[in-house]
Amino acid sequence: MKRIISFLVCIILMMSVCITASAAGSSTLNGNSSVTVGSNIEFTVNVSGCSDATSIAVAVSYDGGFELVSGTWLKSGSITKFDTATNKGALGGLSTPDVNGNLFKLVLKAKTASASNQNVSVNVIAKNGSTEIMNVTPSKSVKIDCATHTYGAYSKVNDSQHKHTCTVCGHTETANHTWNGGTVTKAATCKETGVKTYTCTACNATKTENIAKTANHSYGAWTTTKEPTCTDAGTQTRTCSVCGNSESKSVSAKGHSWGGYQVTKQPTCADAGTQTRTCSVCGKTESQSVVATGHNMGSWKTTKEATCEAKGEQTRTCSKCSYKETKEIAALGHSFSHPTVTKQPTCTESGTQSGKCTRCGKETTSEIKPVGHKFGAWADDKSATCTEGGIQKRVCSKCGAEETRNTEPLGHDFENPTIVKEATISTTGLKEGKCKRCGQTTSEVIPCMARDEITGIAFEAEVGVFAEGTQLTVEEIGKDNPTYESVKNILSEVTGTFKAYDISAVLNGAKVQPGGIVTVTFNIPEGYGTDVAVFYISDEGTYERLESFVSEDGKTVSAKLNHFSSYAVCKLGETDKTVTEENTEADNTATAEKETKSNTALWIIIAAVIISVIIVVTVIIIKKKRLFK
Repeated sequence: MKRIISFLVCIILMMSVCITASAAGSSTLNGNSSVTVGSNIEFTVNVSGCSDATSIAVAVSYDGGFELVSGTWLKSGSITKFDTATNKGALGGLSTPDVNGNLFKLVLKAKTASASNQNVSVNVIAKNGSTEIMNVTPSKSVKIDCATHTYGAYSKVNDSQHKHTCTVCGHTETANHTWNGGTVTKAATCKETGVKTYTCTACNATKTENIAKTANHSYGAWTTTKEPTCTDAGTQTRTCSVCGNSESKSVSAKGHSWGGYQVTKQPTCADAGTQTRTCSVCGKTESQSVVATGHNMGSWKTTKEATCEAKGEQTRTCSKCSYKETKEIAALGHSFSHPTVTKQPTCTESGTQSGKCTRCGKETTSEIKPVGHKFGAWADDKSATCTEGGIQKRVCSKCGAEETRNTEPLGHDFENPTIVKEATISTTGLKEGKCKRCGQTTSEVIPCMARDEITGIAFEAEVGVFAEGTQLTVEEIGKDNPTYESVKNILSEVTGTFKAYDISAVLNGAKVQPGGIVTVTFNIPEGYGTDVAVFYISDEGTYERLESFVSEDGKTVSAKLNHFSSYAVCKLGETDKTVTEENTEADNTATAEKETKSNTALWIIIAAVIISVIIVVTVIIIKKKRLFK
């Protein structure tokens, strides 16, 4: 019986050992995997699966690249210690047997960099009473890098990158290749592409790229392959001696060699004539019209007299071809001797009159137009005030009819106004003062405005057109400015007298454009008069005339802009005057030529008549002599 009991006790002890062993926990060592020389690195020992320990001990070990700074228990007990001399520590009299979670914090300092990783481990032994329930050694591999690396030479990694390695800790740094300007290793010709080789300035790696064929052919002399004629162009060709490429160009036609014009059809008064000329090279002929001589019209003669009610008629005849022209004479209308007014006209209604015509004796009646109102001057019926409009009235002195009209408020007339806030191109200003008329103390908003002190150009805009802080600049484009000649050429069709300016707006150092309409007022230069306008000059070399408004005193001209660029105030009338003078001169020349042709034709006719008379007289004399013989 005792043997059986002893056997059962042994079985129970063995099962308890097995149960204890199966309850043994595990541990991990958590922390960074790299550190820089001179820096501290922390590790945390974490335990899981160990909930019935009454005491626990740790033993820290590490490679020579580290030195111990501190070890701290993260659990509480009656006995707590860690000896930095032996790198060991113990924790007893635990307030709770559950040691799971973060158990211990270890701080090491990296003192020596190394190309190989340094190992850190912590042996963790947990006991329940005198029974060991856990014995594990978690470890961590750590790379210690230099604080300042000592790199070796770069070496090629691939076509895009190279790398270099620290000779102390083995740290590797990768970077893109830095290519030089390249060297032509094979020159390009018009026949073959070339090659340019680039070298990395760090690792001496190389890359190549093709150079396109050149367009610089080695052409020979031009050879005529088709001779030109009078009307058709010829062709010349040349060939490259390197690649055989050939190119052609046109040779202008020689043009006709014309002889003088010969009249082939004489002109008449109404019909044009024809004259022809012939090319002495190819025999081609061409004709042109000879202007008709035109009629030589006599004076107008009345062929039908006009009466009071019927139209008349006048006729004139060409002395060369008997061509006739006829025109009407307006009816004379009745002529009253002493008309009698049968109804007097009023301001708005017609009247009538009757009488007997002194030419035809007919009695008739005609209408007398209304005489119209005769209004006096406008007078105030209700006077306008500073803030309210008034009413004006005028009366017809004939019929007493009245007309009224509204007048605008006068507005306040400040006496010694004080500017409380100056206006800028982006913000409104404010002035205050006492009105001379109504005595009211009031304020008035000053619109957004700016003025260039040198040129006197003034700007005015609505709120929001420019952001706050915007500055306007104006530069006169004088003759010493490189762009002056360009502006002069662009405006040559318009005028030769102008003042040009470059206008810009700047915000935070960058040029900006207005966000709406800006009214810009320019001073009219001395001697320009009032026939002036503002022109926009684009960067593409074109111009545009803007709608411009000259002030009543003729001293300024204004335009509305929505874009800042180059603008010019131009004196007008110069180009138009030149064109008019040229046209007048041309008209005078044409008139003189016409008169010369007409006079020449007249003298030819007179000479023909005289010769005819001489011939007739001669014939008569000869006949008379024969009769007397």
